[in-house]
Amino acid sequence: MALECELVEGVEDLTIVRLVGKLDIQGTNNINMKFHAKTAARQKPTVIDLEGVTFVSSIGIGMLVTCATSLKRKGCEVILAAAKPEIEEVFRASRLDAFFRIVDTVEEAESLLRADAA
Repeated sequence: MALECELVEGVEDLTIVRLVGKLDIQGTNNINMKFHAKTAARQKPTVIDLEGVTFVSSIGIGMLVTCATSLKRKGCEVILAAAKPEIEEVFRASRLDAFFRIVDTVEEAESLLRADAA
């Protein structure tokens, strides 16, 4: 399955992007520009919905870190949400849970980002 990157419509104050498929070298190469256009270029606090991600490689992690770094420079946070346990473990084992907040649901991520903005 090809990696898909979808902007969730109808949310004005945040960016919510849903990823579905394998976040491997092929998938990352296929969506990298579109992903950055839908995240970093919008310059808003961002939720990345990982519920549909079935695999993540170091290349995929690099894409997420690059995006988050760009947004952090603009004062915006990125929260990873709804990852399967094995995907979440990759981020924790890599100590990236110190770089990203990782939460169980998209709704929890939205609430945290809105509370931070208040």
